[in-house]
Formats: sequence, structure tokens, C-alpha cells
Amino acid sequence: MKTLTTLLLVALLPALGLALRGDDAAAATRSALDGGRSDLSAAQGPAGSYLEARSATVWGGACHINAEIVTQERQALVSYAFDGGGHQGEALAGVRVVLALEGERPLSQVPAERGRAWTSGGDLGQQRAALAWCCVGLGMDPAVLETQHDAAVELDHGGLAVRVGGLVEVQGDPVPDDACCTMPESRWYLTLDGRVPETRVALGEVCAVRPEAASHGAHEPWSSTGSNNLQYGRFGARP
Repeated sequence: MKTLTTLLLVALLPALGLALRGDDAAAATRSALDGGRSDLSAAQGPAGSYLEARSATVWGGACHINAEIVTQERQALVSYAFDGGGHQGEALAGVRVVLALEGERPLSQVPAERGRAWTSGGDLGQQRAALAWCCVGLGMDPAVLETQHDAAVELDHGGLAVRVGGLVEVQGDPVPDDACCTMPESRWYLTLDGRVPETRVALGEVCAVRPEAASHGAHEPWSSTGSNNLQYGRFGARP
């Protein structure tokens, strides 16, 4: 009986080894597929929501707009909430970026010359990759930005709200009946980041870069209330 059992075990060993190798191969395949999905997610173009506030009216009459271009349109608050895709090999879902930008000339004519940036969500590599992607769309060198990573960034683009501690704040309301969309001839600016294909205009109830965010005089604080100076929309594909 013992001899018969031994013979059966010897006969089954190759099959058992094959089964074990098959399990190992299946596990490796699952691991590769999971890794592949992660890599694919990082390789896809970034996607998310976008909200921008200007220190000038976006939608209004020609005389009013032209006067503001000459005297005011030097600052902007730009924010990105990533919910998919990646850049520089980093998956960006969950990363948030807010930029307070400014220049000596109207921002509708030339890219901003300097600014501050705040990032949150993900790790440091993901935040840096997200900021780099934002700067590409804004035509800026990240080196001209004073950047704080892991900042207290609060974004609620659905509620048209942006906050970074007590430093910057945006709170908006949609234009009633989307009137701006039915009169495009009165809309004078596209978004600073041209990768946002369709946007709507909103009323900026509060738009402010506080003095505490002005970085010891290197940047100018500014604020506006009650202007048609917000634009919001999506970039990339929905997740």
C-alpha cells in the first residue's frame, strides 16, 4: 500500500508543479494588469475642473471692458481640481492647485510674470507634476512662482469656491439663466489656460488675494466684489 501511494505521488508531482506554476503565473498576470492600469491612468491626459477669477470683468460692454484692460487686468486667481489622468509619470487624481498670478501688462495679452502657488493632495511628486502641467497651459516657468506644497487648499468648484487658509478666497454665483452664453459677443476673454474648451461665466461675489499672501511686497494684494469676472469649466475627459 505504501509503495502504491509513493508511486501515485511521484506521478502527480509534475502536475502539481504545473498547477503551482500556473497559480504563480496568474498572480503575476494580475499584478501586471493592475500595474498596467495604474500606468495607463498616469499616462492619460489630466482631467478635472477649473475655476479662474480675473481682476477685470469677463463679460460686459466694450467701453467698460476696454477701460479695465488698461487699468486693471493684471491679476488672476486660477485653480485646478484633478480627478484623473497624469503627467510626468505621476497620477494626479486628488491633487489641487491654486495660483495667484500677476504681471505688468494685461494677462489677456501676455502670460503672467510672477505669482504664488499652493498645492495639496497626493504626495510631493504628484503635486510638483500637477503644478508643472498647469504652468504649461499658462505659458509660465514654474521657477517664477513662489510655491507652498501641502498647503491648506479648499476647492469646491461645484460651489464656485476657492480658499487657501486666510490668504486667498473666491466665492461666486452663476450668471442667471446663463445669459453670458447666449450673448457671446459680450464675452471678451478666454481662460488663461486654453486647454479648458468650454467655460461659463459667473459673478464673483468675493475675489481676494489678501495682504498676508503678498509675500513681503513681492506680490500685490487685490480684491473685487460683484463683477462678472469668473470663468469655470472642465479640462480633459471625465473619469
